[in-house]
Amino acid sequence: MENKFELVEKYNIDVDVFIEENGVTPVGKLPDNHLTKEFLRLYFTGQITKVWKRWLSDIYYAMTTKGEEISLPKTNLTAWDIEKIINDKRGGKRAGAGPKLKTGYVTTTLRIPSTLKESFKCYIDMYTQYYKGDEENIPYFTNEEDRLNTIRDMMSVLKYEEHLIYERRRRAAEEEENKRQLKLFGDENQ
Repeated sequence: MENKFELVEKYNIDVDVFIEENGVTPVGKLPDNHLTKEFLRLYFTGQITKVWKRWLSDIYYAMTTKGEEISLPKTNLTAWDIEKIINDKRGGKRAGAGPKLKTGYVTTTLRIPSTLKESFKCYIDMYTQYYKGDEENIPYFTNEEDRLNTIRDMMSVLKYEEHLIYERRRRAAEEEENKRQLKLFGDENQ
């Protein structure tokens, strides 16, 4: 099958191809017949770092931003297939995606036990009021009774943790004192 470049030109899929993975000089462009659906999805979301061809063969590979090597076998993708991939809105990072900020803070994902979900919502609500409430007039998103229950739970956990830390430090100090006493006793016997 002859290499053609109609689709890559039509959809501006400008990919340099190197000889071997560590090649530094491009030897051509990726042809239509080596475009795969997986490659195109990664390419359109900016996740392809390099494409190369094995020396003296027609075997192509691509490297992703995650360091994964994918094979690019011969395919018969059509313009319709590429259009479908381009118009597919799933995956990848898009401007304006995700929930909007209620608290004014940039957020991150954290996995927590589901039993603590409501308590964390209350804590975030209380934290936001503590640091930003007066200046930005941010409303509460949780009810008062739930916040009071969260405060009680937090105080119990904090007291318990304080007790554990105190006990650990006390035991460590006792062990240190015992070692010091043993050393003194050993020095006196010599």
